[in-house]
Amino acid sequence: YGPKADVYSFAILLWQLCSKEKPFKRILSKKEFKDMVFKRGVRPYVDPTWPRSIQDLLKTSWHGNPNLRPDMSAVSDCLATIVQEFERQAGSTKRSRIRMTRRLSLSASLPPITSNPNPNE
Repeated sequence: YGPKADVYSFAILLWQLCSKEKPFKRILSKKEFKDMVFKRGVRPYVDPTWPRSIQDLLKTSWHGNPNLRPDMSAVSDCLATIVQEFERQAGSTKRSRIRMTRRLSLSASLPPITSNPNPNE
């Protein structure tokens, strides 16, 4: 366990938000989960219609080798880039800015993602 496990967990949560599904919903027991996910490296299906940047972020963040996963600051930077690209594609009309603001209102109220869980250190 540690920061790289947190990156994996975040990627699973991001996948769940994108897919609107429960991850590993076909796995019915702890034993099967351990065998499929830990031993065989099974990961949720990544929809090829999702933006390539989201696909890449998910796949690198749940890489089988934790040392090859990005740290949370890299994940945060990647997400910021994805949001900027989305804003660029949405255009600068007032209506699109209002839609973007509504979509991002929750994330705007959250603190920035850091790799240090103890901000006083």
